Amino acid sequence: MPNKQLIFLKILLLSFVARFARGTPERNFGMGGMSTGRVGAMTADPHNPFAADNNPALMAVGEKPQFAFSFGGGSATVEPSGAVLLDSPTFRTGAGTREVQGQASLEPMGFSRWSLGMVFPFSLSRYINRQAGLGVTVSGPVGKIRQLQSLTPYAFQSLHYGAPNDQLKAVVSAGAEIIPNALYFGAGLSFYISAAGAIDAVLLADNPTGRMDMTVSLNSSAILGLYSRWEAAGASLVYRQAANPKFVERITGRVEVAEGARTLDLPFQLQTSLFYEPHRFELDYQQRLGSFHFSVGAVWELWSAFEPSFFLVTAEKRGGTRVATQTTELPFRDTLSPRASATVSLTRSLEAGIGYQFRPSPLTDAAASGSANLLDSSTHVLGAAVEYDLGDRAWLPFPLRLGIFGQFHLLNKREVKKNQARYIGAPGYTLGGQAYFVGAQLEGTF
Repeated sequence: MPNKQLIFLKILLLSFVARFARGTPERNFGMGGMSTGRVGAMTADPHNPFAADNNPALMAVGEKPQFAFSFGGGSATVEPSGAVLLDSPTFRTGAGTREVQGQASLEPMGFSRWSLGMVFPFSLSRYINRQAGLGVTVSGPVGKIRQLQSLTPYAFQSLHYGAPNDQLKAVVSAGAEIIPNALYFGAGLSFYISAAGAIDAVLLADNPTGRMDMTVSLNSSAILGLYSRWEAAGASLVYRQAANPKFVERITGRVEVAEGARTLDLPFQLQTSLFYEPHRFELDYQQRLGSFHFSVGAVWELWSAFEPSFFLVTAEKRGGTRVATQTTELPFRDTLSPRASATVSLTRSLEAGIGYQFRPSPLTDAAASGSANLLDSSTHVLGAAVEYDLGDRAWLPFPLRLGIFGQFHLLNKREVKKNQARYIGAPGYTLGGQAYFVGAQLEGTF
């Protein structure tokens, strides 16, 4: 292949890879502290420094500003066991997959992340006898802002792991008291990035030139929350709007087929979903029994409109004929995930929390048995956290709490049978795996 064609192909590749590597929504492990230990069942807990993300209505409940900073890391292993077809001329794949004694094996997926949450309640007594609050949460991976890997539909790739923490996320929210000491409402915006642009390259002998136009946009999705409390109980309802940011880039290039021969026009369009976060409803009920608190709830996620992060390339041939990379239909289903949690004060300064959630897989058997190889199975999620209250000590600027937390995910075994022998993954495989996340948190009250 002539050097100029090689240069042009490198431009095609770098124009995409240099901007993004892998990324999906962050909803796996919570923000840290009790949010992680109680598997996210914090939407009805008034003591919540991450209320801006958990439930904006809670920010109007407290009396003093709160903050929390958490840091942690973990790993996930999702394995399709069995001797399977790993590549073919029709269904190209291989990225991210290695062959171990004739079997497909994914590299273990490690990650680390940090979270910062702040809540500022205040009184509206100057105007009306009500309470209000403002809050913000920021979280992201260590050492980067955004990473995305967009694969072919046939490559083995995990639906929930590998990139759930590989994006910087910010949430800004506000809450207000509607009925004194009884009903609260809050709303917020979750911010994320999308991008679009164009590249024009002319690689001719007389005057090789190139130019690029790229627009990076800050988009948002809404969070709405309600919280009601009475006596020693409380209940909450939270809605999170779906997010599906896109990357689109158009490349137009001209290159000589051979020295002195005619030129070849190569118009391409690159497109992928940066991540997909479904519409989400969360309902929790929390009861206080002395030093013991427990909660029960459920999460309803609307996965039926799911769009995977497959890399779609479209080219226009001479005469206007369009060709595109192959894709595949992926029927998904909505899911309902029950969860429960509890906290108990072991001493005046020591509190412990645990949580459990069962997360059904949105991936249908019809989707798993087709040509795509998204890996997912119903999952048991276990969490635990311990916090120690240092109190209002003379050597501290304000009261502080120290905590450690963790989660463990166990994927149910799932048998996958392919419809056709020519599909990657044929004739089928048994899917299983596990993931964990551990960390520490510093929390304070001003």
